Amino acid sequence: MRRQRTIYFNDARHFYLFVFEPPMRMEDLWRPVDEVAGTGVDTLVYGVARADGLFYPSKVGKSFRSDFDEINSAIYWKVRHNILSLQERGVDILQALADRAHERGMEFFVSFRMGTYEGVGSPEADPAEGGRGRPRSCPRPRRYTS
Repeated sequence: MRRQRTIYFNDARHFYLFVFEPPMRMEDLWRPVDEVAGTGVDTLVYGVARADGLFYPSKVGKSFRSDFDEINSAIYWKVRHNILSLQERGVDILQALADRAHERGMEFFVSFRMGTYEGVGSPEADPAEGGRGRPRSCPRPRRYTS
């Protein structure tokens, strides 16, 4: 018999990266996990992006607002500098969240909204710009024939 899950989705925005003052503390980073630990939630799904970037540093995608020389919004400045404050200390944001979820007895998954191709950061990856939905640095998907 298949196990029933209680799944919680956190989109990493409205009451998380956007509200804490930099530098972000580990207690702040763990918030998406800790706020649902002990509630019956056994699977945490964490949203990792929006149209202006990924909520973690990436070698392939564009980190949130990393392509802006100047950020004129206090709220976006907070997000960008919270990510940087963790990165500068060598914290792998996704690994830290996954580890915390596992410590608290939960499965951990990331969610990437494919409808708008957030964080890919290149016109060749954006179908709206004539791209094929993947940045150049990503390998072509394998095609299998029967």
